[in-house]
Amino acid sequence: MSRIKRGDFLEKAALFRRQAEPFSLAEGYKLIILQVFSGLKRTASFDGFNLTESSSIRQCLLLLKRLNLPAKAVKYSDHVKVLFARCWEDLRLLSRLHDRIFGERRTPKDGSEYGFLLGYPRCCVERFYGGNHRGGRFGFPCEGRKRAQDGSLEVDYRLNRFSPICVVHHVPCGPDCRATIEWSDRILSLYKAYDPFLRRQAEAVLKKPVLLFGINHFLRFFDDIKKDRIFYDSVDAVNPKLFNEDEDLRVAGLLEQLGNGDQARFEKGSFSVFSGKKLLLKNTFSRQPYQLLRFV
Repeated sequence: MSRIKRGDFLEKAALFRRQAEPFSLAEGYKLIILQVFSGLKRTASFDGFNLTESSSIRQCLLLLKRLNLPAKAVKYSDHVKVLFARCWEDLRLLSRLHDRIFGERRTPKDGSEYGFLLGYPRCCVERFYGGNHRGGRFGFPCEGRKRAQDGSLEVDYRLNRFSPICVVHHVPCGPDCRATIEWSDRILSLYKAYDPFLRRQAEAVLKKPVLLFGINHFLRFFDDIKKDRIFYDSVDAVNPKLFNEDEDLRVAGLLEQLGNGDQARFEKGSFSVFSGKKLLLKNTFSRQPYQLLRFV
């Protein structure tokens, strides 16, 4: 991870803003490109372009070309990945490691080298590729931590990898990872140089509570916790790649009930969903593990 002076951030962010403005690409993609363009990261990748998003893919590649950032599109049966870097040498290395990791020629060292090249902290990369790569049963390192009376876990907001405004892209090695916190501070400083309002917005979103369902699902509440309840106007359900059809169906039902409510009350081992004073759901999660994260 590179260390950049604030003056360099301001200059790079201003140049990027002028260059990127004409391109109709989602802001989230632009922010990741900014991290590489600024020199904060050597490489990055976009994994989630659907084949139907041909316009976004084209805009992404055109912006990267305008910024003189070498890029490569990798097409799969149902999606497209875009790999890019600050120089051709790094792009070739990233592409080679990517092909090994997602192919059949992977070696034990490839995963670590891939993580380092993407700019992730060494401690997190070593833990991720050291056997416990999902962060335990919740996809986040929260086992062994003392929980509040309602069963929730308080975590530094700079470790929130579930935010819709991308700051942390990796699984932290622990709920107190200093390297990830320092990395987040640098990202937020870059965002402030790019747009002062963006940093304030990012920090506000990073502090919103998140409900984890096992290792594959998480749900973001766009409101705050008051006493033992979350009062919310909306929730955002995010389901990364799933592995178990029965689990998917159970979680889908829970998410529908949460969407119909406006508040959730958490207790140790269970939570209840309400619409006003009407109880919609009480779930003990005897089969489906969950964890409420309070980011502070």
